Amino acid sequence: MLNKVMLIGRVGKDAELRSTAAGREVISFSLATSKTWTSNGEKKEQTEWHNIVYFGKAAATIAKWITKGRKVWIEGEIQYKQWEDKQTGSKRYSTQIQAESIQFLDKGKEQEISLPSSIPDFSTTDRQSYDTMDDIPF
Repeated sequence: MLNKVMLIGRVGKDAELRSTAAGREVISFSLATSKTWTSNGEKKEQTEWHNIVYFGKAAATIAKWITKGRKVWIEGEIQYKQWEDKQTGSKRYSTQIQAESIQFLDKGKEQEISLPSSIPDFSTTDRQSYDTMDDIPF
C-alpha cells in the first residue's frame, strides 16, 4: 500500500514548535496550494489549505526556517484524525500531512532537508529553484 503526498505551496503562518506529552518535539504550520485557470475569458483561482506536521529532533531547527510566505515542496503522508467533542458529544474530523521531507523553493535559498522518520537529523544540499509551477520538471 502507498500513502504519499507531494505539495508545492506557500507557508501560511510561521511554524509553531511544541512538545508532546512524551517530550517529542513537533512543528506544525499551514500550507496554501493554488491553481489558476481561465473560464470565459475570466481568470479564476482556487486555494486549498493544508495542515502540515513534522515530529523529530530536527523540529526546533526546521521551525526557524518555516516562515510565512516561504515557498516549499512537502513530501509526506496524509493522516485522518477522528475524535469526540467533549462539550457537544459530536464526532470531529481533521486531515493533516505528516512531512517526511521539505524542500525550500525560494530564490536564493535553495535548500533541501530530508526528514525520514528513522533518521532524526537532517542534511542540506543545493537544489535548483523554480519560479513558477510551469518550471517544475514533470
